[in-house]
Amino acid sequence: MADRNQKRRRIDPQQLDPETRRRIERRRAERRRRRRRNALILRGVCALVLILLVVGIVVGISTAVRNSREKQEAQAQQEREERQLQEEQQRSREQKIAQAEVMAQQYDYDGAIESIRSIEGAMEDADLVTMLADYEEAKSNLKTIPANKITHLSVRTLIADPELVFTQEQDTVAAQNRLTVDEFKKILQQLYNNGYVLVSIHDLVSESEEGEFSSASVYLHEGKKPFILSQEDVCYDTSLAGQGYAVKLILEDGKLVNQYQQADGTVVTGAYDVVPIVDEFIEEHPDFSYRGARGLLGFSGENGILGYQTSPADTASADSGTSSDENTAQDSGTETGDGASAQTLQLSAENTQEIENVKPVLEALRAEGWEFASSGYSRVSYGEDLAQMKEDADKWETYVESVIGETDVLLFPYGTDIAAYTGYDEENENYVYLRDKGFRFFCNIDSSQYWVQVATDYVRQGRRSIDGLRLYQDVQEGADRLSDLFDASLVYDASRPSLG
Repeated sequence: MADRNQKRRRIDPQQLDPETRRRIERRRAERRRRRRRNALILRGVCALVLILLVVGIVVGISTAVRNSREKQEAQAQQEREERQLQEEQQRSREQKIAQAEVMAQQYDYDGAIESIRSIEGAMEDADLVTMLADYEEAKSNLKTIPANKITHLSVRTLIADPELVFTQEQDTVAAQNRLTVDEFKKILQQLYNNGYVLVSIHDLVSESEEGEFSSASVYLHEGKKPFILSQEDVCYDTSLAGQGYAVKLILEDGKLVNQYQQADGTVVTGAYDVVPIVDEFIEEHPDFSYRGARGLLGFSGENGILGYQTSPADTASADSGTSSDENTAQDSGTETGDGASAQTLQLSAENTQEIENVKPVLEALRAEGWEFASSGYSRVSYGEDLAQMKEDADKWETYVESVIGETDVLLFPYGTDIAAYTGYDEENENYVYLRDKGFRFFCNIDSSQYWVQVATDYVRQGRRSIDGLRLYQDVQEGADRLSDLFDASLVYDASRPSLG
């Protein structure tokens, strides 16, 4: 026991030799260094673990937040897409319903039914099913009106300022040939009140696959009466600028309007002639138009079209000293059918630019349902001299049809037909020449209520001129030529000069 206690007794370092003491101190110092190093390593490990733990927590939180945000964004995007799809479907539905309503108002019930049926889920929608039933019932009540019971009304450029026109030296001619803007508007209103509906001249016939015509019908409700409207010689002669007439047809904010030069020289825009007046009326009364029909615009060419100088000036050649009548078709290669050269003129840079300028107007007219026709190039009679007719028709083809596109309708200049009432045949050189130009609808001037002749390869129809002379004769002379259409006494402008 004493030996054990003796061993436990601390050794006094002073009793040790210096070398031993140094070894002991070195060992102690080494142990202390190891302890400090181990402590540092431990603290570093703990710190690293803590950092990793914090980073892991941050990353986890960030990932969770990002995943949550992405999920929310994906959900929001899906909701937006679903909402956009619903809105598009709703817009499509509303557009098709609106389209169907207009079609139905314009007696195209088949089109209206097709438009409604194209709406997704239409047959499960009670409102749409009701609309379909209404259209089917309305369709079943349509009455058949044959082509030979369709009248054709024809007007010329309207008088925008009666006070100015009726006081000019030429007032008698103007009063005879033209209606005023106010008279035309009143006529449209009375026609509408009396059940008249605008139809296309092409509604007169059905065409077989072989291109043969047969008489057709239009389908309207009881009390409705179809009519065709045409305007002849639509050029807006620039020489009449400032004299009480429209000077041009233009597009303004997507709408067809006339330019009109007032007496003081200022130019304003508005409804000063047939096209914008009819457009406005149909916009207010869609049921005045049969399946979108508007009217026929008969273009002459000598003074351009619609106020645009699309045709070359008909002047003598300064270089050759020859008149334009003596010019040949050598420049353009145009020849008449009997081998004689047709008059040709050179388009100027201005003409070329004006052709480009009028194209958007022509496209807008077509889009609205207006149809184009020929009124001849220089308003010569087509029922007299064959060579004269050929030259005029050739010039119209070269300078007008090349701008407006092909047409199969001819409004005879001055209304003079090329044959008697018995019809056309292969012996009629005028007819054969015009047929070969592509014309199949031929419209003369005739005062009859109805004058329609349908053959397998052409249609003839009489146009009833509605002008100042007819108004005067009905109101002042009791002619009673217009009473089936309207009451002339409620239309007639009392400021018109006397034609007596």
